[in-house]
Amino acid sequence: AQLATDRMCSLSSGTLVNLVSGNLNLNSVSTSVRTLVTNSPAAQVLLGNGTLTLANASGTFLGLVKSGGGFANTGAGMVNVGKVQVNGGTWVLGGTRAIDGPDLSIGNGATVSLNNAGTGGALNDATRLTVAAGGTLNFYTGLGEAGATEEAIGTLMGAGTVDLGLNRTLLIKQAGGTSHGVFSGTITGTGTRQLVVDGIGSLILSGSNTYGGSTEIKNGASLVLAMGASGASTVLRRRSSSPAARRRAGTPRLAARPAFRDRGPCGAGR
Repeated sequence: AQLATDRMCSLSSGTLVNLVSGNLNLNSVSTSVRTLVTNSPAAQVLLGNGTLTLANASGTFLGLVKSGGGFANTGAGMVNVGKVQVNGGTWVLGGTRAIDGPDLSIGNGATVSLNNAGTGGALNDATRLTVAAGGTLNFYTGLGEAGATEEAIGTLMGAGTVDLGLNRTLLIKQAGGTSHGVFSGTITGTGTRQLVVDGIGSLILSGSNTYGGSTEIKNGASLVLAMGASGASTVLRRRSSSPAARRRAGTPRLAARPAFRDRGPCGAGR
């Protein structure tokens, strides 16, 4: 079964949508509901280029949310045209590639928990993730792509909290190769390898980070520590595994404002 909305008919903002065994097609119509849940891995939500807003999220979603409209060129590069906005409550993503294409934004007072026990990760590798001040993304056990410990996204932005938990790795692939994420919030967690910045774009961190694992910068990526940034991580520099990529991208760059010297704990050389 499939429920479809159009510009003349949409769902109530107080609706709890439970996809028991069917699909929800928004037909590119931006829609607000209370929350979205399903226990069916086969259930799908098709956004087109619309925005699905969860006003007060709760429960677990084991299905798939995808941007049926694909990608659009905004002049600043290729970006997703669909979006999931979580404005409140706690929403648990338990499916593989649960967010497959759309941007994901976590608002003030909202929490999104990644609890995928599979091997594909809960988010698409190109997802533009925004965690607003007061919002939280956290990692549960059984998560990710490399030995159930890694989650890959395209870009990280915002001013909220990313809690990596224990021995979890966030891989930021700088989607499209030219993305520049700016994150002024806090990244927390404990483990050995916790933040990986990949691709030729830049990630700018300006918050007070407390994760204790290592930071990897590779394939021409730049990690910029803006004024006020701090953290407990030890930075690891790694060249591209491909000779051609090394010639093209050069040595991965670690920059800072003011100049950062790689001497032990992240931020210690400022």
